[in-house]
Amino acid sequence: MKNEMKLTERETKTVAERIPELTAKQKSLAALRENADWANWFWTAPVGYLHDDRGRGVTWLVAGEGRVRCIRVWDSAYSYESLAIMAASMRLVDLEVEVDPFAVVVPYDPGPSNGAPADVGGQEVV
Repeated sequence: MKNEMKLTERETKTVAERIPELTAKQKSLAALRENADWANWFWTAPVGYLHDDRGRGVTWLVAGEGRVRCIRVWDSAYSYESLAIMAASMRLVDLEVEVDPFAVVVPYDPGPSNGAPADVGGQEVV
């Protein structure tokens, strides 16, 4: 007897399909000078640099000159919205943004400090 697993629609969607379309207000936010400056910084980051924004649940990798790749996103509406706004800011400064098939969706678990691993105790290493 075959053991078949039925995938839900949510499990079969790509990350790009989960990213919401931005409202006019969100597009304005993406275009703010401070967000453009943040995005522009990726032009000077070394290839292989990781930017882990734990407060928003999105992790970026500098994949090449002028190319950034989302490699992780929390499975939450806030994280998908944040990803959309960040990507819009990056595109406004002419960065190439890659999402699928690279981004891994992880369960939303902010932990004690926005995604930082919980302190489980034990001996301190100095």
